[in-house]
Parts: sequence; structure tokens; C-alpha cells
Amino acid sequence: MSDGFTRPVDVCLVVNDLFQQVKSRTLHYPVKIEEGWIPVVAKSLSVDGKQFRVELKCHEWIAKQLSGFLLRYEDHAKIYFSSTLNDCWARWVVCKEVAHLLIDTETKHYTKDPLSLVQQIISQIPNVTFNHDVNSEFLAAFAAIEMLLPWDMRPVMEKMMNDGASDLQIAKAFSAPEIYVNLVLKNEHFKKLSRDSNAVHQKRKPVRK
Repeated sequence: MSDGFTRPVDVCLVVNDLFQQVKSRTLHYPVKIEEGWIPVVAKSLSVDGKQFRVELKCHEWIAKQLSGFLLRYEDHAKIYFSSTLNDCWARWVVCKEVAHLLIDTETKHYTKDPLSLVQQIISQIPNVTFNHDVNSEFLAAFAAIEMLLPWDMRPVMEKMMNDGASDLQIAKAFSAPEIYVNLVLKNEHFKKLSRDSNAVHQKRKPVRK
């Protein structure tokens, strides 16, 4: 990916492309992470016959401000997440870190000052325009939502909602945080982003295989 990979719609396009491969591993919701997204993303990052590996590490720490993080190496990556998270949030955190592997593909995009980045996120005063690290966090969060609640499964979610299911009930069915189910189903700005990116996706061939 390039320096132009900075918009939510670009993120959505890549996620939609890869989900076509995940679908063959995930016939029903909830979307599989370890058997679905992890091997598909790892394959997309493999080059010259060298298989890229993504390892998940669950460790015990109180997830107040830091829920998970990514350690990236030349031929593999390790994703750490807190054991204090419930299943829905753990899945989202893992997807967000996986998204960084897709978004931040050049060495210059790797976080050089993680402490400063965390402080900016906590303070909620990020300079999204000029700080790639913080913008990357927002894009990764967006991608994680699309990975857990993909466009192809939105009709199922909408039917559940129309049949009277609450956001919490849908969240439990999809093993995703309730707040993001609400965003996907009821936030008009987010719904438009998904519609627009999916429309573009239907007009082009997948960029990854």
C-alpha cells in the first residue's frame, strides 16, 4: 500500500477484497478470527514463497488504556491482547492489530514513539491530518469494525434488528462490541461510508489474492 492509504473508503476496499477469501472459511456468523482473518491476512503478506506468520498472545494485564498491541518482525508478527477483555472486545482488539498489518506496510509508518502515541490517543487531541500514527489508529479501528461486521453480513444484521433484536442481542450473535453494532446499523455517516466503498468494490477486481 502507499502513502495515499489514508481514507476509510480505502480501508474498506482492502477489507472487502480479503473478506471474499475469509467467506470460504466463515459460512456463518460470527466471523472467524483465528481460522478466518488470521490465515488470510498472513497469506496476503507472504512474499517470494516465504510464509508470513501471525501469532496471538493472550496475557494478563488490566486493559484500562492499553487493550492490545502489535510486535512486527520481518517474517512474522505477534499480537498481544489482555485476558481481562471479554470475547467481543478481545476479537475487536485482535482485528484492529491485524488491520495495522494491512494499513502500515512501510517501515516509515511503524510507530517510533509508542508512548507519545498512546498519550495523544488518551488525551483525545490527535492531529489526524499530520500524525500518521494517530490516523493509523483510527483507520485500524474502522477496519476492525468492517472485519467483525462485514458488509456481506449487514442484511442479516438488519433483518435481526427489524425482527426486534436489540443491539446487545445482535452483538452477542456476532461476537462483537455492542457499541459497534449500533454504529453499523444506526449511524448514517458510517452506513454511507460502507455503502460507498462496497459500490466501488463491486466495480473493480480484488487487489489481493
